[in-house]
Amino acid sequence: MARGGKREGAGRPPGAVNKATAEFKDIAGEYTEECLGILMEVARGSSSDAARVAAVNGVLDRALGKPKQAVDANVTGSLTVNIIRFSDANDKPAV
Repeated sequence: MARGGKREGAGRPPGAVNKATAEFKDIAGEYTEECLGILMEVARGSSSDAARVAAVNGVLDRALGKPKQAVDANVTGSLTVNIIRFSDANDKPAV
């Protein structure tokens, strides 16, 4: 008997939604309008600048999506490729 590893047909199919996550989203969706209202109350009426900024950022993140994070990928150096296995013209593994 197999002791692990990938097995045909095992696991959740690609793209399938986790049931617990789907249920949580459904429940949370019922409170979306109320929560957005609370964020807007804080954004408009709080005396704390930090609370207002956090609330406004929360509203914008939900309305427009979170901004992409910039990554500087300027790499200097060399790349070494180690070929571990290859095949000949007949697709027979060669060593």
